[in-house]
Amino acid sequence: MSTEGYMYTIKMKIVDHISEADATLQPKTTHVLPSTDEQIWKFDQANLPLCSLRIGPSTDREYLQGRQLGEAKMGNFVSFFFTAHLYALNNNTVNEDKAKTVMNLAEKIKEHLLREDDATSGIQHYYEITTREAQSGMATISKIIIEGYVLVRRPFA
Repeated sequence: MSTEGYMYTIKMKIVDHISEADATLQPKTTHVLPSTDEQIWKFDQANLPLCSLRIGPSTDREYLQGRQLGEAKMGNFVSFFFTAHLYALNNNTVNEDKAKTVMNLAEKIKEHLLREDDATSGIQHYYEITTREAQSGMATISKIIIEGYVLVRRPFA
């Protein structure tokens, strides 16, 4: 893997992995957006659930235990922090939390990411993934923020 477009490649692979977590996030072009700059309230509610993604900052990980990790040599890893904002229509079931639908979807995404890797892009694994409720600013839409880290093999030209 060359270093050109490296961060973009990782971001798009995270988009793929999020989209694969549940059928309601397909197709990824309309349900998982690689930008948090989108004005969600402008999107058609037919495209919900909707997820927007931001990555960074990155941190070099220097593993100096004197052993190799996988096929890589010591210290050849980068850790990227990522944030995904997940939006879905409110749950309308009586006596249930209005954010139940989006909470369940966030848990599916979290579980899927914790089981994913991708040798082609260099993704080794996801870790320290957390979910939390947030205000969406829209009456009929609930929001969950998913944050975590992805460990990636550093590319060399």
